[in-house]
Amino acid sequence: MKKLLLSALGLTFMLTAFFLPAQEGPAPVRVKVFEAVTSEAYTSVMYGARAEPADRFEIRSPLTGSIISFSVKEGSVLKAGDPVFTVRRELSGRNFQALEVTAGRSGTVSVLKFREGDPVTENLPVVTLIDDSSYSMVILVSDRDAHAISTGDTCLLYSDGTPLPVRGKVRSKALEPDYSTGLFDVELSIPRHPSVGIGMFLKAELRKDFHRGIIVETEYLERRYGGLYLPVLKEDFTVEMREVYPLRAYGRKTALAGGLEPGERYVIWSEQRLQDGTPVEVIQ
Repeated sequence: MKKLLLSALGLTFMLTAFFLPAQEGPAPVRVKVFEAVTSEAYTSVMYGARAEPADRFEIRSPLTGSIISFSVKEGSVLKAGDPVFTVRRELSGRNFQALEVTAGRSGTVSVLKFREGDPVTENLPVVTLIDDSSYSMVILVSDRDAHAISTGDTCLLYSDGTPLPVRGKVRSKALEPDYSTGLFDVELSIPRHPSVGIGMFLKAELRKDFHRGIIVETEYLERRYGGLYLPVLKEDFTVEMREVYPLRAYGRKTALAGGLEPGERYVIWSEQRLQDGTPVEVIQ
């Protein structure tokens, strides 16, 4: 009887164990992920100045005398060799023939400094000619930024906060600053374009500190154990809290020197705090 009772109890235990549900692991945490890719980052600095003609030339009187006549007016477009004005030497008791002065190069007449009949002296500027086939812009750059700017660098241009459909290029940079201000003269060249006019105040966005590599939003990094960690998705859909190594900050982003490779996916949102080995479910 005793053996029969023990056998019945054993059978009951086995049946109970068989029909009990299996113990499940923790429910996966829902997360959103992003694939690491190689990208570029840079720092922008803004400087403003007014657009000027690309160059400016003075047409001078070749002698001392009087202006007889002008062949041009302000705004006239000239080619090299076109007549500009005539001047005649005047000496008491002598009559000289008028001398025609021509343009030495192409350009647009900006200023007539004298009127017909006015006296002039030798080598005195009479007409200002500008080269408006392109524009120039001289910005004053701090020493902190000047050393990161090179001849040939391009820049974006803005007028009243609106980006223009034309870019500037660094034509030259002073080797020394103005020691009273510490600022360097940097000249930008701007192609002729209807959106740009002489005298317009423009802002130039210069880019420096370029970097190409893995760049992540700083908010995704977690500070733990004295380092920075990023939750990386593993192939078995668990999380690895991996230490990554920052190179430098670019605004709200951080360039990484190591710890994450292109193609790996990392967590950008989760419904709860993650640990090493946490199972996850990826959602869109």
